[in-house]
Amino acid sequence: MKPSRDSRRVRAFASDFFIGLILFVAIFALATLDTRAVHSAPAFTASTAVLAQTQTLSPAAATSGTLLLRTPSEENPNALTQALRLETDVDITVSGPIVRARVTQTFRNTATRAVEGLYAFPLPGAAEVDALSMSVGGRIVQGEIKPRAEALQMYRAAKNAGMKASLASQISRNVFISAVTNIGPGEEITVRIEYQELLRGKGGIYSLRFPLVATPRTTPGSDLHPVKLERRAGVSGPYPPAAGPGGAANNLISLQVRLESGFPLGRVASATHEIALRRTGDESALVALSQVVQPPDRDFELTWAPKDMAVPLASAFKEQIGESSYVLAVLTPPEIEAAPASPAREVIFAIDTSGSMAGVRLQQARQSVIMALERLKPRDRFNIIRFDNGFETAFDEPVPPTRKSLTAATGFLTRLKARGGTEILPALTAALKDKRPKDTRRVRQVVFLTDADISNEAELLSLIAAKRGRSKLFIAGIGSAPSAFLMQRAAEIGRGGFVRIPSQAQTGERLTQLFTRLERPVITDLKLEWAPGLRVDAWPSPLPDLYGAEPIVIAARVSALKGDLTISGKIAGKPWTRTVALSAARPGRGINLFWARQKIASLETRRYAGQPASEVNAAVEAVALEHRITSRMTSLVPIDITPSRPRDQALASEDVPSILPAGWVYEKTFMTPDEKSTVRNPVKLALKGGPLVTGSLAIPDADPAASRGWTLWVMALVFAVMTAVTLGLWRHLKSSVVPRRDGRRRA
Repeated sequence: MKPSRDSRRVRAFASDFFIGLILFVAIFALATLDTRAVHSAPAFTASTAVLAQTQTLSPAAATSGTLLLRTPSEENPNALTQALRLETDVDITVSGPIVRARVTQTFRNTATRAVEGLYAFPLPGAAEVDALSMSVGGRIVQGEIKPRAEALQMYRAAKNAGMKASLASQISRNVFISAVTNIGPGEEITVRIEYQELLRGKGGIYSLRFPLVATPRTTPGSDLHPVKLERRAGVSGPYPPAAGPGGAANNLISLQVRLESGFPLGRVASATHEIALRRTGDESALVALSQVVQPPDRDFELTWAPKDMAVPLASAFKEQIGESSYVLAVLTPPEIEAAPASPAREVIFAIDTSGSMAGVRLQQARQSVIMALERLKPRDRFNIIRFDNGFETAFDEPVPPTRKSLTAATGFLTRLKARGGTEILPALTAALKDKRPKDTRRVRQVVFLTDADISNEAELLSLIAAKRGRSKLFIAGIGSAPSAFLMQRAAEIGRGGFVRIPSQAQTGERLTQLFTRLERPVITDLKLEWAPGLRVDAWPSPLPDLYGAEPIVIAARVSALKGDLTISGKIAGKPWTRTVALSAARPGRGINLFWARQKIASLETRRYAGQPASEVNAAVEAVALEHRITSRMTSLVPIDITPSRPRDQALASEDVPSILPAGWVYEKTFMTPDEKSTVRNPVKLALKGGPLVTGSLAIPDADPAASRGWTLWVMALVFAVMTAVTLGLWRHLKSSVVPRRDGRRRA
């Protein structure tokens, strides 16, 4: 018996509704997963309204002095939040090329419980922190230099005992961090660090930079970034709220620079801030911000240059630390245009052609050498060595740059192929072999281009010291494999220089800069002569040549600040001498620390010369402890012995507003308080000159996940019903117009 028409319709509708129900369950499952994703995603409170960042905040990402508070959650137990920075005071002293900076920054714990955090400071250049102190709730915590293992043990013991403690170190990108624990509720914490860096003038211009602004960041990606501004109780975003117009009253900066250049000062200027400049002498000046305090919405930069000089200038600074005396001698070259004529040169180019140099590296190295050959003068001489497992020379001996020799050299370079391993010693021996050791008319320069790591360090350094003769060794380390420290030391022993080229894309540019610099030796065969009877330990030793636009800095520990220092050398083959009275040297700061780091660098190379590591470590630790500096063997560890938190009380954290970078528009970047609403409103956040950012504002007192879940529940149910009705209508229409299979039409 066939089922009736009504029965078939009921079954069809039931089938359609069942299909809709399946779709409803599937959509509801997706909604539930999406709701859970909202819970686990990084979020911001509605009161902060700042840009979200999906990755965990890291101290290495700090762009200025920052206190990062720990904000652990079930999803991310290591989450950090950038806290309030109340004010910053910067006092910088410049003694020649040495910059000594003291930074004082104040933060406040506005939470009702103790907090734990990390203080992070991005060090400019190759700066290193050597002093740290904290003031917490009126108590002073003074840092001490301790052996690294002992410092870590002291920090852990203090933290476990509920005491305020900090452990300092430097991490990637040269960022200084200090762990800070147990900041009591309502307490202000003032962190003071002192760091030192050595400036390298470029083109005769010195540049000093100090990081100030902490920049809110969006997640990198396409031009359109979704940003969640959802509120979740107890969990804040990785960045603090941004202060709007007029909201920077607490986060202010005061800065001053005492400048002792060591040469007659020319132009002193800042491209980032309006400054008040007062010249206190021909070689000194006092620089401060034109306003007493300013919001830190941009990094500070100061530049200065010497007056036009036609001759090299020798200057000296002195520092007395206890019974020890220190001297800093600076030899400044003249303007390149005013420099005396360069002497003739004999240049040996040694190019690594091992397999790892294949591709862009070898191609750019080849082109750079060809460019350098074309710039040689008729009185110069040159030769080329290529090396991998073995080596080959372009000529039997150095030749003048004639058309014939340059054509042959270009052909030799064009035929180079990258293959095999790397054996540096045979090629270096050949490069240092001097067939005219008594030729004083030419400066002999050996330039090594390699991307290989070195395993036989002791042999390399010993060979350079024994065979250097009149040669000056310059090393270009390409990529990340070469040991920068070792190659720099090899270049120092070879009385030359070292340049590191971390990216193969920079090979051509960096090599061109090196070759151009080598064309202008101003003073060669430099020597120091100290007053009779003085005990002296000076670095670098031996001295390199002086080249245009790059000074030579000499640090020495002397038994007394008396007598004269005589610096001598040759300019275009003629004798040159300058004498500096040590008693008349200008007072300087940080000279002892600069000398100590130079001393430690020389001690580190003893490991490569075969001295036992234990002896080297002990010597490095002794120098670091004596001069109170951080090193491979020492750390900073300030500890307050006053307990400030019961052991059973947990740590809490809180975030507070920061200053927007200059040029950012608050109204277009963040929601204003008047735009907050109790209903969900779509918003658009735009960075000035940057990509469009979209987001939404959640109901302040409601759970956005729950609200979103109910909305999707209703949408899924409506969708299921509409699906069932649509399928039913479709079946009804189909049965009305489609002929029966037996050929009969409906009545």
